[in-house]
Amino acid sequence: MKSIRLVLFLLLFGLSLGCSHQGKKTTTPAIDTSEVNEVSLLKLIVSPEKYQGHKVRTFGYLNLEFEGDAIYLHKEDYENGLAKNALSLAMTKDGIRDAKIKHLEKNYVLIEGRFYGNDRGLYSGSIDNITQLEIWGKITPPAPPGKNDIVKFPPPTSKK
Repeated sequence: MKSIRLVLFLLLFGLSLGCSHQGKKTTTPAIDTSEVNEVSLLKLIVSPEKYQGHKVRTFGYLNLEFEGDAIYLHKEDYENGLAKNALSLAMTKDGIRDAKIKHLEKNYVLIEGRFYGNDRGLYSGSIDNITQLEIWGKITPPAPPGKNDIVKFPPPTSKK
């Protein structure tokens, strides 16, 4: 009988503690983001807490595709699928289809927007509220498909 009373007491005590926190809202402290921080993509990936919620300007290799809009450290990172060396981009479908933006794809670009680091998901963070996106360096024209791009499977064996 004593054990039942103890269990009921603990249950009621626990419920009263839970109810006391229901109406309270937690807020994150305000971050002064009026200034744009010019920072390397590497610093954003390595130290995301320093730039969390801040406006940033950085450079990287741009890829635009369905559920894969991202800026990579290097072209080779994109080609080898190293998504942890990249930040996802919050791009609208209309923005991606825009000819002014589409021609930037598969080139190194300067990008400016609000940075959010995260420790989950495919990428090492994200950039949204993009305010600037432009070519940086040489423009890479798209390569026309050629015979060498087609790989037959299984590959033919060489005869000696």
